Amino acid sequence: MHYFIHGKTRAYPRASEFFTGDYLAMGGQIVDATLVAAPKQRNTDAEKAAIKEGKTAAEIWPDEPARAAQKDVDARWTLKFGKGRPAANGKPQIDIAIPSFGYKSSISICRAFGFIRKGKVTDGAKFDGRAA
Repeated sequence: MHYFIHGKTRAYPRASEFFTGDYLAMGGQIVDATLVAAPKQRNTDAEKAAIKEGKTAAEIWPDEPARAAQKDVDARWTLKFGKGRPAANGKPQIDIAIPSFGYKSSISICRAFGFIRKGKVTDGAKFDGRAA
């Protein structure tokens, strides 16, 4: 397999080309997303509404800087789906939905060499589609 980079054909790309974006993976890539748990927040209804409006912790708790420093206003709730084990008679079970609070860590790696191409951390409720 040869790679076409900067108008030249080479057998293997240089490591620096992976990180500058000059490398195009022709052999494929592997994309994976993992949910990373965050401590659950105990907020009142008014505080939850302020968080959903996009306010920062310092804006929500201006008189309590220590409390604002410990609050995570970027994490979100999402559902993680898993397969139920088959019953003893072999009948398949329904999917299980598990609520999860935290972040989603997405990564894209080159299949051929294992280099990390992109990494992104978003809130847990972010759609898994194209990570721009």
